[in-house]
Amino acid sequence: MGRLLRKKSSIRKKKRQENGSVSSSQINGDAADKTPDARKKGNESYLQRKSAGTGKRSLFSTGYLGKGLQFLREVKAELKKVTWPSRKQTIGSTVVVIILVMIISFFLGVVDIGLNSLVRLVLQ
Repeated sequence: MGRLLRKKSSIRKKKRQENGSVSSSQINGDAADKTPDARKKGNESYLQRKSAGTGKRSLFSTGYLGKGLQFLREVKAELKKVTWPSRKQTIGSTVVVIILVMIISFFLGVVDIGLNSLVRLVLQ
C-alpha cells in the first residue's frame, strides 16, 4: 500500500510542477496541511496550494481535448499496474483455446450432419 501512496505523491508533484513554480514546502507538504482541521482553519499554505493552479488556463486544460488527454493519462497509469502474462503463459493459453475451438466445432459439425440427415428422412 505504501508503494501506491508514493506513486500518487509523485503524480501530484508533476501536476504541481506543470501548474507553475512550486516551493519545496508545497511539494513535500506539511503534516498539518493534510488534516481536515488545517483546512477548516484556513491554513495559508493549503490555500496557496489550492490557488496555485488557478492561473491562466490553456487549451488542453478545458473542454473535450483536456478531458480526453486526462483520460489517456489515467489509462497509461492503469496499464502500468497490470501484471502481464509471460510469453510461455500466453502461448499455453492460446493452444488451449485453439484445441477447445476445434473440439466444439467438430461436435457441432457432427450434430449438424446428424440433424440434417434426420430431417431428410422425415421429409421423404
